[in-house]
Amino acid sequence: MYRWYLVFFLLTLAALSTIIILDTKPAQEPASNSKDVPARGQADLTYFDFHGGVDINSESEISRRIETIEQTLQEMDGMAEVAIPYYGELMLLYHELGRKDGAAEASRHIAMIVEDAQDWWNAATLFYQWAEEQTSAESRQFYMGRAADCYSQAAKLLGDASLHTDYAIVLLNLGRTDRALEILKESMENKPTYYRSFLYAGMILYQNGKNDESISYINRSIEKAKTEQELQIIHSVVANTSIEI
Repeated sequence: MYRWYLVFFLLTLAALSTIIILDTKPAQEPASNSKDVPARGQADLTYFDFHGGVDINSESEISRRIETIEQTLQEMDGMAEVAIPYYGELMLLYHELGRKDGAAEASRHIAMIVEDAQDWWNAATLFYQWAEEQTSAESRQFYMGRAADCYSQAAKLLGDASLHTDYAIVLLNLGRTDRALEILKESMENKPTYYRSFLYAGMILYQNGKNDESISYINRSIEKAKTEQELQIIHSVVANTSIEI
């Protein structure tokens, strides 16, 4: 579908191939590319028909194009399907300006139109990344909250262990450790082979002072790691604690 091209293209440009931030903060999963395909509801219209006339090296032109699209979207009230490619373009344009918050809002609007878990997940990831860039504690918490809301919507639609683990880690950032641990335990039950769920459950238990139980979960995450990279991630996360494994 059209939005998949936009999502994967944006995520690739945004360097979302980082598997995880090497501490106890939320993780990002690798992204891939997809080919351009027709827009939903407009089989002969592609992203390039919208975007081809914009000089992406000019911030002023990008800003003018964003203003034009947002005005068009206001006039499109009730034309949800037709609005999707415009929101897709907004994602790319906001990315060019380094505005992950704007890209996240565009992805959130697509998600609200089509109710697709991947669109909610994309929005959540972008909101989280923007939160991490904030210097104000208030702004950081606000965008973490936006990320959590989007993860919550995605989790209702998709029983994916990686998604649920990301959601739990954002909740941990918000201080909602009990709920985060509940989600991780549900994830471990649904997919007992996914190492990150065990790793971050161990981190929460460590923060709660339950060292023995924490070490047990971390060791289980090591057992479930499938690659050398995953093992390195585990050891890098644990290195920020006093845990010895």
